[in-house]
Amino acid sequence: MNKLHIDTAVPVILSAWLCGCTSTGDITPGQISLQDALAREATLTESYTVTAADRFFSATVSSSASPAVTPHEGFYQISIPIDAEIPAECFVYKNALDSATTLRSLLNGMLDDFSRTRILKIDAGTFEQLPYLYQESQYLTEQRAVGVLKGIVVPLDSSTLACIHDEP
Repeated sequence: MNKLHIDTAVPVILSAWLCGCTSTGDITPGQISLQDALAREATLTESYTVTAADRFFSATVSSSASPAVTPHEGFYQISIPIDAEIPAECFVYKNALDSATTLRSLLNGMLDDFSRTRILKIDAGTFEQLPYLYQESQYLTEQRAVGVLKGIVVPLDSSTLACIHDEP
C-alpha cells in the first residue's frame, strides 16, 4: 500500500481554507467569517481512516462524519463532511500532475457556470515541507448570492492531492 503523505497534506489544506475563509474587507453576504470557520473546524474532533479499495492510499482525516471514497479512472474522490452546507472534495491522482494546471481545471470547471467571477486570493508555499498552490475565487449566482470557491493542490512524490470546497 502506498501510504501517501495525506496525513500531512490534510492540515495544509485545512490551514489554507481557514486562512482563506474571509478576505481583509467586510464580509459580503454568503461569505463565512474566520470566526465561524474556526468554530466549525473545532467541531471536527473525530478522526476517520479512509482507504482506497485497492489500497493505493490510506489516510486519517478529521471530519464531522465518515468520509466516502469513490474510485474513478486515474484518481480517487474523497468526500469529506466538514459541518458545512457542502462537503470538501479531495482527489488523489495516481500520477504526479502539474499543480497549476490541476488547480485551474478543477476551479474553472465549477466557475464556468457563473457569469461573474473574480480571483480573491492566490497563494503558494510550504507547510511541513509539502508545497501547495491555493486559489480562492468569488462568484455571483443568478439569484445574486455571493459564494466562494477554494481550491488547493499538493504535489506528492508520485501522485497529486487536490481539494476544493464551495462556500455558497
